[in-house]
Amino acid sequence: MSGKTQAEALAKVAELKQQLVSGTLSDTKLTLGKYLTHWLEHKKLEVKPRTHEYYKKYAELYIRPHIGGTKLGKLTTQDVRRTLMTVKDQVSADAANKTRTVLSGALKQAVRDGLVPRNPVEATTPFKVDASLKDHTWEAPETLRFLETARTHRLFAAFYLTMTTGMRHAEVLGLRWGDIEGDTLHLRQSLINLNGGYAISTPKTPKGIRRVVVDAETLAVMETHRLLQAEEQRKAGESWGPKSAEYSDLIFTTENGRPIHPRNFDRVWYGLMERAQVRRIRFHDLRHMHVSLLNKAGMDARTIADRIGHTDPAFTIRRYAHVFEEQRRAAAIPLLELLTPR
Repeated sequence: MSGKTQAEALAKVAELKQQLVSGTLSDTKLTLGKYLTHWLEHKKLEVKPRTHEYYKKYAELYIRPHIGGTKLGKLTTQDVRRTLMTVKDQVSADAANKTRTVLSGALKQAVRDGLVPRNPVEATTPFKVDASLKDHTWEAPETLRFLETARTHRLFAAFYLTMTTGMRHAEVLGLRWGDIEGDTLHLRQSLINLNGGYAISTPKTPKGIRRVVVDAETLAVMETHRLLQAEEQRKAGESWGPKSAEYSDLIFTTENGRPIHPRNFDRVWYGLMERAQVRRIRFHDLRHMHVSLLNKAGMDARTIADRIGHTDPAFTIRRYAHVFEEQRRAAAIPLLELLTPR
């Protein structure tokens, strides 16, 4: 960390402490999200860059979108438990446990700062992680069997799109028709599970908007879905559409045009797997499968990282080390073979 950056971080931490002492920063105004910002700044001074990256990742992906707006002094164990359950259902038990660790660390500091009397995370317990489900994906026959089973379902396009783009669960449910321009998807928002309901979450800056190019076959699947949705709208008549304009134009909706709650979407997903008689995997594992397929096709790590929304290709390689292991072994070519003209 540069001297200037370190000085700025120290200044922000000092400002927070001064506000605490003076009473201008009270628990009635301070949200968890704002406290996380200060906590992460402070952690820059205490931990290695990679550890700080880890803290920031789980704070931004899984804590802030769900309970970041909750007043710090009003945060309950129930809020925490609900958030962790959402992360477990939508991503994995392992991700939920890591989220729990980061959140607990931040709240322990809040207790020491005198902002809250206790840490509500301490009343929760970690989830049991089934190692056999970690980064589990299907082989080609299972994938084809699932697609054949799901082909007649009204949400077939959502599953197909995820397999061909590696989009996140919330990105798929938040995608709008207006986000498609030619062969490019502009991922401007997500539909997240929030306090038992759902809400739209958008990137903090324009840099957070990701562009994903799709192939002609995927576009054809999407166009078929558009026609299906138009027919559902015709049948629904005046009852079609969301109660709030912010949920309008969604590509994947209920049969009356409302947003699909993430948990209801998961029920469909697991039900179709059972019908197809394929191994039970998480919806998030389709993202892992996409990375694996791109790697096998010879795509470089930087391109893969850009496609799935990782800012740092090195993080992608670390995250999917098992996928890139085959590339490492393929690079072990005898010198004579390297020097022989082809």
